[in-house]
Amino acid sequence: MPERRLAARLTGEYGRPMESGRNGRSPALVVIAIVSALVVLVGAAVLLTGRGVESPIPLPGTPTASPTTSPTPTGAPLPLRYGALGDSFAAGQGGGGSTGVCYRSDAGYPAQLDGSRAGTDAGEGSAEPAIDLVVDASCSGATTVDVRAEQVPRLPDDTGLVTITVGGNDLNAVGVAVLCAEAPASPECDASLAAVRELLNSGELTERLSATFADIAIATPDAALVVTGYPLLFEAPAPDDPSFDAVAALNETTVALNDAIRAAVAPAVASGRAVCFVDVIGAFTGHGIGSAQPFVLADGPDAFHPNAAGNRAYAEVIRTSLPCAAAGQRRSGGPLGGPPLTEETGVD
Repeated sequence: MPERRLAARLTGEYGRPMESGRNGRSPALVVIAIVSALVVLVGAAVLLTGRGVESPIPLPGTPTASPTTSPTPTGAPLPLRYGALGDSFAAGQGGGGSTGVCYRSDAGYPAQLDGSRAGTDAGEGSAEPAIDLVVDASCSGATTVDVRAEQVPRLPDDTGLVTITVGGNDLNAVGVAVLCAEAPASPECDASLAAVRELLNSGELTERLSATFADIAIATPDAALVVTGYPLLFEAPAPDDPSFDAVAALNETTVALNDAIRAAVAPAVASGRAVCFVDVIGAFTGHGIGSAQPFVLADGPDAFHPNAAGNRAYAEVIRTSLPCAAAGQRRSGGPLGGPPLTEETGVD
């Protein structure tokens, strides 16, 4: 009975019946025939579409098939966007293949962390997010002032992980090491070490570091911040070695430098921020200059920097320490998981 209902609608249009055409057929019947033909054509098109022939014009009012897309893996964590900051120890100088004015190297720990998994469970199919290095702003010679002015502004605000090694150049640590290695008993060595101790004892370096970490927190509010210390550059020589006193003083200076960095991290941890200090001394123990298998270069243009093995040690300590910031990350909605937040982690 659809024809009668359609005829009734057509008859009532504009308040008068439709007139017959010249061939004596009712226009209503003609319309019905046309509609029936369209139905047949549409049915054929649907059948063809079901067999892989795409209909060129979708029917009005019918849902349009969405384009075929690759299935998105469910449960796979999004990549952890990573920014690297700091000085030559972060840039990888000494690891080989350094380029540019910043002496960055693919041997540096930022490049080694790129593409790895953010935690101890780093196997195939790991639930840990993959690390995606989006910014490596590390640069040889950088001080805390340089990091704040030139490196932090390069971090995207959606960064999920930031690493930093900085503070040594504020003390001219490598310059002092070069001077004292060449002339360990010289007045110049003694004066340089005294100047370093004065800056460390004043608390000024800790204040600079605290301001740097605060800038990073503002720039990347949801990021976990991993702050590394520095390794002891030298193995202790025999007590009767002429360089014994200078080497001991240099290593003591590194310990004091790490203490200053740790002191700058502590208030951030107390405030609940996702930040932790990573001690690398343990990873270099037995591998300083003067050892059978040193992780630190003793001479050349990259002297007193980690070599390839030293950079690998840095990368491994950092990677396995990432869960130290897990509690702060969970509070800020970040992607890391792991044990409760602690002030310090490292390898003994």
